[in-house]
Amino acid sequence: MRLPKYSFGIRGIRSGQWSQSKWTNTSKFDPGQIEIEKVISRFYNKIYNSAGITVIVLPTNPNFINPLNEENILKTLSTVPKNYTAGLAGILVLGGSKKQEKTFNSLFSYGRYRQDTIIIHPFPKRYLEQRFKTLPKPNVMNEYERAGAKVTRRGKHWYVRFDEDSLEQFYLRDVLLHELGHHVDSENFRSKPLKKAERFADWFASEHGFKLWDAKGR
Repeated sequence: MRLPKYSFGIRGIRSGQWSQSKWTNTSKFDPGQIEIEKVISRFYNKIYNSAGITVIVLPTNPNFINPLNEENILKTLSTVPKNYTAGLAGILVLGGSKKQEKTFNSLFSYGRYRQDTIIIHPFPKRYLEQRFKTLPKPNVMNEYERAGAKVTRRGKHWYVRFDEDSLEQFYLRDVLLHELGHHVDSENFRSKPLKKAERFADWFASEHGFKLWDAKGR
């Protein structure tokens, strides 16, 4: 029986509004957390008592878009050295809910790493294009633009828009590999200051999600 190394903790959260800040309000009323607890309880034995990495993709709520599936997840993981995925128990792609959509600007997170498991949230459809009075921080803009998101200025506002392809690239090469970075760094994950843990995960996603991926022509 394969048991998790530690109990759930709120770390490694990538939050909105579109990652203006990488750390969410960790309120116990977070509807994303509520869905996570239900899914983990439902699939606990399948995740932690099975050999290898268990990938579970739940049906997506109509208000959300999910660019991930088992095939493109496993293909992405195959691009990194095998020792980086050693000990990874599962990858859960959640379905989303109306309450999660309503809390997008304050509690939404793209992904989380907990208990040797990567958890990915789908993206609200109505936020595929967002309007800003000023551009997001340069490091955030770099994340969007390298995935293919379009940045335009109309009047006094800036608009950042993902289409299906750029959202898929963003989730595979940034979100998924960011959370994998937390897994690679898991021995230090709980003891590191949050900002340092996030910086390592950001670096890991940049190196393995974009630089090395592009160098291999993928």
